[in-house]
This record gives sequence, C-alpha cells and structure tokens, in this order.
Amino acid sequence: PHKRGRRSLTTAGAQIDTGDAEKVARGMLEDEKTKIAWNLPRVLLPKNRVKLLLNMLLMAGHAIPRGGLVTIDPVGEGESMGFRMTCSGLNARVPQAVPGLLTGEPANGHAVDAHAIQPFYAGMLARNCGLAVGFAIEGEAVVVTAQ
Repeated sequence: PHKRGRRSLTTAGAQIDTGDAEKVARGMLEDEKTKIAWNLPRVLLPKNRVKLLLNMLLMAGHAIPRGGLVTIDPVGEGESMGFRMTCSGLNARVPQAVPGLLTGEPANGHAVDAHAIQPFYAGMLARNCGLAVGFAIEGEAVVVTAQ
C-alpha cells in the first residue's frame, strides 16, 4: 500500500512579498482618518509571519479608535524578522481583553467570541512563528510588537 507523508493542507513553506502585504494593509486600514507609515523592507517572508503582520495591523487599528498614524518598523531582518507598530492618535489605548487573548487565555474563562478571535488568532500565529506579541503604552502612543 501507498504510504502518504504527513503534509499540511496549507501551503506550508510558502512565502509572501511584504510589498504585497503593504498593498493589503493600506486597503484594509487606511482611510481619511488613519494612515500607515510602512518602514519594512521589501522581502519575502514566511506566510504565517505575514498573516501575523496583517492581524497585528488590525489590532493596531483598534488601538486608535479615532484614527491616527500606525508606523510599522522591522525588528531584526530576514525570515526571522519581527515587527513594531507605533499607534499614535487621539485616545490611543490597549483594548482591555487583548493581552490575555494574545497569550491564549481568554478573560474570565469566557469562550472566544467574534470580538476576541482577532487577538486570539494573532497570538496563535505568533507562537507558530516563535514570537510573542505585546502591547505597551509609550507616552501618548500604543506600541504593538512581535519579537
């Protein structure tokens, strides 16, 4: 009998160009109130790292509910690159349940619902990439990191 190797149904090993990720990021977040300063080099990164980047960007948008500027910088380089997003805007804040969800621990033992899935999934992606996602207040800004 034919033995099948263990293969993922996903495109494991696939890479995505950060230039393509930038186009997606601008399309999903930028508007008249929110702008992106994209400081990442144009490189090929593993697919899950780019998924993490885009999920972090969605969370960054929630950190500045009235709009503002999200500045995206690399942490390190090459395929092991992490990310730092500085979110500046009026009433910049860390959404309350997000830090626990990123670690895989929903607040107060509640099930992960539609509002919680984004940070929960981002935490899963980060762990898959060997990274940890963190939120911090730095002055008037919220900083989201994956390193």
